[in-house]
Amino acid sequence: MPKINENENNNVNIPDTNEMSGCETVSAPAKSNRLFKKIVAWVSLALLVLLYLSTLIIALLGASYKDSMFMMCIYLTLVVPVVAFVLIWLSDRQHNRRSLGDK
Repeated sequence: MPKINENENNNVNIPDTNEMSGCETVSAPAKSNRLFKKIVAWVSLALLVLLYLSTLIIALLGASYKDSMFMMCIYLTLVVPVVAFVLIWLSDRQHNRRSLGDK
C-alpha cells in the first residue's frame, strides 16, 4: 500500500488508483502488440485443426489424393508454427522489445 505524503503546506497527496492497486498501465502499442500475438496464435491453431480434420475426412473417404494430403499436413505442421513465431518475433522487434535471439 503506498504512503500518503504530506508536503510543506500540510496538503495531502493521495496516490492515484493505479499506484494503489500495484498495477501498471499498459500503453496502446503494447496492447495492440499483445492483441496481434493472440490473433496470430489463434489463427495458427485454427489452421492446424482444420488441416488435420480435412486430412482425416479425406483419408476416411478414400480419395485418391490422400497420400499427398497427408504429406502436405506433415509439411504444414512444421511451417505454420514457424511462420507464426517469425511474425510474433518481427512484431516484438518492431516495438523495440528484446526477444528470443537478441543480445
